[in-house]
Amino acid sequence: MTTLPPQNFITEGQRQVAIAYLQTCFDRDTLLSLHDFIYTEQWPQEWHFGFGTHVRNLLREQFNWDDLLLDAEWAQLAAQAAREYVEANPSEAAQ
Repeated sequence: MTTLPPQNFITEGQRQVAIAYLQTCFDRDTLLSLHDFIYTEQWPQEWHFGFGTHVRNLLREQFNWDDLLLDAEWAQLAAQAAREYVEANPSEAAQ
């Protein structure tokens, strides 16, 4: 069986699937905390190694994306997952 090389781009469809997947991986409190943090100057640098590594590993489980792509995209995907969660659940964000 031939193994395909890792993909070095993300299609819009894959982006949406990845965002939805990340929303299922994190609980409400994590998504709300992430939503608050993405608007600070420290995002994503302070979360790159701990949380960022976790996000990249989750994405590796679902997608065949190369490491450079994961490194470049993890923060945008995680931030969008948090934004979309809050947009869909505004009453939770207000608490």
